[in-house]
Amino acid sequence: MLSESRFRVAIWLSIVMIAIVIAAAGVVSTRMVRVVETFPQDGDEGVPITAPVRLGFSHPMDRESVEARLSLEPDTPGRFEWEDSTLAFRPAGALAPGTTYTVTLQSGTTSSRGLALNRATLLHFTTRVPALLYLAAPAGA
Repeated sequence: MLSESRFRVAIWLSIVMIAIVIAAAGVVSTRMVRVVETFPQDGDEGVPITAPVRLGFSHPMDRESVEARLSLEPDTPGRFEWEDSTLAFRPAGALAPGTTYTVTLQSGTTSSRGLALNRATLLHFTTRVPALLYLAAPAGA
């Protein structure tokens, strides 16, 4: 009987510990800022030369802290546009065709509530090479 009682206590303690771990993980995940979506995604190829770069965040962000820590290489002038928790960087002109770009968001970016992005975000994408159609008159025409 005593061993059965200890077994039940051990089971209940295990359940309580698991519940505490799950609750703690939930609290930690809501206290961390993450980049939850990107366009283009890392490694994408054939990205349209007129496409904006988009970063979606898990929290509303301090816009100045994000804009100050975001870079696109090769260096590309453009403007920032925000919609809720998503940033779009719109290049001033078309991106160079057939070029690999690197987007870097440095760590230290903060949410509007002061929560920090603890890991840098780095992604690479390659723009498409435009297809050219060449029309010629038939021979002898």
